[in-house]
Amino acid sequence: METKDQLDALLTLYEEQCTHGRHIEQQRQQVTVILAGGAGVLLTGIATLRFSIVSAPLALIVVAIGIFGWLFLEIFETKWEETKARRNFYRLKIEAIANLDSPLVESSPGRLRKAWRLIFAGFMLAGLISLIITILLAVSGLKHPQGSSTPAAYSSQSVPVYSFSPLPGTGANLLR
Repeated sequence: METKDQLDALLTLYEEQCTHGRHIEQQRQQVTVILAGGAGVLLTGIATLRFSIVSAPLALIVVAIGIFGWLFLEIFETKWEETKARRNFYRLKIEAIANLDSPLVESSPGRLRKAWRLIFAGFMLAGLISLIITILLAVSGLKHPQGSSTPAAYSSQSVPVYSFSPLPGTGANLLR
């Protein structure tokens, strides 16, 4: 095989690994967005239920989302490291054939990885804190400052009903 053909083949393999690395990063980002959105909705539900005992399963699900996200992060990091090793292998071969002497600078994703871990640890912590508050309120019999700690009491609260009346003198009735 000629040197040019070798370079073309290695360059194609190198570009493929770079593309694969970007794809892995996009997958990690998309999974994180989905899990963060789900955790946010559940935490909002817990707060809306005013930490009643019925919100305990939601808090457990938030903890599970944090654990699940942490495990997914570990899987994506492993896949990224494998892709990086193959990419660097092809890069070094290309540099050897082309007589290039560029330094192979190690990437330092340490801070970014710590940030992602903190996000999922935050989900776990928020779920645990919500669960503890829920259990403490249920066991102690304390009520939320605005009323009962049970959702049944919320349904008996009066909800203002708004109706539309046309402007005087227009003769329009838009609700008909």
